Amino acid sequence: ETTVPPEKAFNRFLDVLDNKPPEPFFAWFQVLPPHDPYLPPKPYMGMFDPSFEMRSLKSQRRAPLHEFKADEQPKADIIRARYDEFIRYCDKQFEDLITQLKKRDKLKNTVIIFSSDHGESFEHNFAGHGGPHLYEQLTHVPFIIKEPGQKEGQLINLMVEQIDIPYTILDLIGVSAPSWMEGRSLVPLLRGKKIPSRPVFSMNFQKNRSLSHPITRGTIAVHDGDYKLIHYLEKEETLLFNLKEDPDELNNLFDREPETGQRFLKLIQDNLKKANEKIRMGE
Repeated sequence: ETTVPPEKAFNRFLDVLDNKPPEPFFAWFQVLPPHDPYLPPKPYMGMFDPSFEMRSLKSQRRAPLHEFKADEQPKADIIRARYDEFIRYCDKQFEDLITQLKKRDKLKNTVIIFSSDHGESFEHNFAGHGGPHLYEQLTHVPFIIKEPGQKEGQLINLMVEQIDIPYTILDLIGVSAPSWMEGRSLVPLLRGKKIPSRPVFSMNFQKNRSLSHPITRGTIAVHDGDYKLIHYLEKEETLLFNLKEDPDELNNLFDREPETGQRFLKLIQDNLKKANEKIRMGE
């Protein structure tokens, strides 16, 4: 884990590889960019917005991060461009890492998994992350698996969860997952097989820092089929969207489609009850 530029973390890892460490090895990089402040280095700064706004830490700290008014959307759009520029910079650093691994002949026996813990919002009058929301901009993140010898990519249109990642890693290396581990292996998908679709949960419990108390605050979302429901625990506010017809999540259907809304709300309540039972039992 690092808060330094990605290339420094990657180069440090390559130095370790060059010293011939014992194999097999496992490396995990959790780099800070493209977290805010969105300050990509040259030549990426200005790549998607040539204006001179939002190019310094000071200017971004004064920008409409988190809750902002409708008339501040143009500034949020500039910040979004800086974020996109930061992503482009990170993409290049990751590309360079893959190139160096290839030069060292390490791709023939290495699984590479790329993902993110969350996205960033620049809509719904909210910029950045860390607030109570769970809109698609925050929860729909990349997830890529590259196996040794894989020649072509494929796009698998199935909702999965981050708890599936460790389960999948264990399956890929031939290790049985312990009985207490949540999630499921996604290896069958890599082999051209199908696995059943099931509800997928996203959660934001920043106000529940203690692991020893039941969850009573925060936000939970559940996504199943075309629908997604977001439930704010503290406000008792609930949003229901049909993502196929309303991908921008603008039209709340909770009152208009009560049967669907209540079915999804029960999924959240059952999942929350199960989680709180584990907390009470100290699991």
